[in-house]
Amino acid sequence: MDSAELLTTLRSNGAKHVYNNLLLDENIFLLKQLFPDDHAEKYHQFKIAASDALNVSTKNIAIVGSSKTGYSLTPDRNFARIRPDSDIDLVVVSKELFDILWSSHLNYKNSIEQSKKYSYSDVAKNIFRHFVSVSEDDMDSSMYIHFADWINRVGKLKKILEQQFKIKTTLEYRVYDSWNYVEQYHIAGLNALMEHHNESY
Repeated sequence: MDSAELLTTLRSNGAKHVYNNLLLDENIFLLKQLFPDDHAEKYHQFKIAASDALNVSTKNIAIVGSSKTGYSLTPDRNFARIRPDSDIDLVVVSKELFDILWSSHLNYKNSIEQSKKYSYSDVAKNIFRHFVSVSEDDMDSSMYIHFADWINRVGKLKKILEQQFKIKTTLEYRVYDSWNYVEQYHIAGLNALMEHHNESY
């Protein structure tokens, strides 16, 4: 579905319809580009690899963002196309992992090693919305001791993706404690997208 079709569907059927029928289906733009003949099977293999590395069920893993659709759904980015260096946004739903990462952030916040660039307010805002966002780019040496388990898990997945899928792109993880909050977050984003484009419609 291209961006024009998405907007038409949003206006006709609403954000929840688009969330259920576009954002959660098995058609992953990035994998269709890399593996046109068997992209659905590759997505299944991707989720198995992520499941093994992160110790999360395959049904609780999903690629979202521009890697999913081929373009950005952030309202002010005007459906910017995916780039070769675009991050892969990965949704992970696990109450256990959410609690572990929340505790890791809290322990790091209270430690003497805390980096000056660390933004606890951003972490707190995300936790209020029931997810923890974890970026490779935000990790520095002072965080390793507190996030060692997580770093080991994602390091294992990164190695598998490079070897098995030839994917070397940075992964951005958003770990939720429930699918209800995944839906809530993305429906709010889709409504904001529609409102933004309706203003200039």
